Amino acid sequence: YIRLRDRVLEYGGGDVDLAKAWAKARWDVRAVSDVVNRLVGYRPPPSALRLALSSEVEGVERRGDVIMGTVRLGRTTARCALDVSTGRYECSACGESLCPHLVALVARAMKVHGQLESSSRS
Repeated sequence: YIRLRDRVLEYGGGDVDLAKAWAKARWDVRAVSDVVNRLVGYRPPPSALRLALSSEVEGVERRGDVIMGTVRLGRTTARCALDVSTGRYECSACGESLCPHLVALVARAMKVHGQLESSSRS
């Protein structure tokens, strides 16, 4: 037999915290994950999404197919770039790994520039 109670039980697990952070996100986490997947060929890890939520992105600009910006995450400030036509990306703090800085850049660029399509695509 299973006894059910009509009340909410507190739970401090990491997945619940991640869900709360995503619900409070300044951007649509699923949409950002989908765009990153489309641009670079794979989804960012949940840890990169979670950390990107707490970042600050400044100076987002687009030059042709390249999106650039400065991302502050904790004590780290990184200059990031993503070429939307080739899917190549670079982060001054993390190198060429798909990091929270790049995820935050994509999220902010989506907000500023809308959909991130290559200008050479028809």
